[in-house]
Amino acid sequence: MEETKETNFTSGVGPDHIPPSNVLVSYPMVEQLNFYPKEYNQGFIQLRKGQPDLFNPGPEWKQALYFTNVDAKTNLSATLSYSASDKRISFTIPNGFQNDRLHKLEILNVPSANARLDANIQNVESKIESTGDTLTTKKIEGDLALRDAKTVYGAPFRTSRFNTFVEKMKDIRLHNTINDPAETGDLTVLRNYILGAEALEKLELEKMGEVGPITKADAVLQGNHWYESIVYPLVYQGYPLNGKFTTDRDTTEYGMPATRAGYLKQLTTAPTLDPAAQTATAPTLSGYLWYDIMRPMKADFKDIQRKIANYVADKPSLMNDRFENILTKPFPFYRQGKYYIRIRYQLPGTTQTTSSYDFELYNAVPD
Repeated sequence: MEETKETNFTSGVGPDHIPPSNVLVSYPMVEQLNFYPKEYNQGFIQLRKGQPDLFNPGPEWKQALYFTNVDAKTNLSATLSYSASDKRISFTIPNGFQNDRLHKLEILNVPSANARLDANIQNVESKIESTGDTLTTKKIEGDLALRDAKTVYGAPFRTSRFNTFVEKMKDIRLHNTINDPAETGDLTVLRNYILGAEALEKLELEKMGEVGPITKADAVLQGNHWYESIVYPLVYQGYPLNGKFTTDRDTTEYGMPATRAGYLKQLTTAPTLDPAAQTATAPTLSGYLWYDIMRPMKADFKDIQRKIANYVADKPSLMNDRFENILTKPFPFYRQGKYYIRIRYQLPGTTQTTSSYDFELYNAVPD
């Protein structure tokens, strides 16, 4: 037997704003502590579920996007567009941000019939000394929120002391590189103590929810004498050797070869933005640059060496010069010279690198 029951119902009215839970990722990020105003000129808000009705407010409304400087009560405006198919809001990042200040990104609907969108906003013009151009910003007289205005979206963030990520990296001061023996004694780690004016925030160093970390570090192998002339011919040339001798290491962590074993280790506690704060600052940076690729590369070498040893033990006639080198030569220590770590800035929620900076570690220990 089969019984069918039908129920008719009417769904409720959709929300008249973008709830925080519906934002998958954005740029600037919600509560981002280090937003670099000139890093990338396109902003976005990626929604989990589309809300197209919010962006067709009708002729009785004017809709615009504002970046409000909470301290100075000035703002910059931008035109937004919404893609229903992508569930994505896009806008241009304007010029004129003040550094090291708390801001709020807002999408507002204002009645067009009885109130101008900029009714309490005064234009302020100033000269840019480096170019001679005139920059026009807007100063709010009173509160930004007008009578009957509706907030479609709002998110606080802070601008960094630096306009770009590379400016921040260039400000970091390095000390002497130390070739430090690891705990096992059969390999070493290169490290260099660093100091900077502004720490990296938690989002830049760690994964938070579904986003981050938005900075990536890689050991630069191109032009590295130790790797190209010694390690590569011994371990990785023709990898996987004979099509079957491979490492047992999980290569998703450090890569193959293990370039991601070079990284920035911050000693300063990674700061975050307090959304309830009226002002926001970031502490100074202290930490280390670590160049630890010898560890996973030696593990690769040992795995391949063990497998070849078992292979030729059963079939000694298959011994060749390459197998003999792997079985008889030790894994090489770092040679004297320059080693580079590249720190990349990646847009939140994407694989797009907007800029990068190479740090040089000089190993003074002779061969």
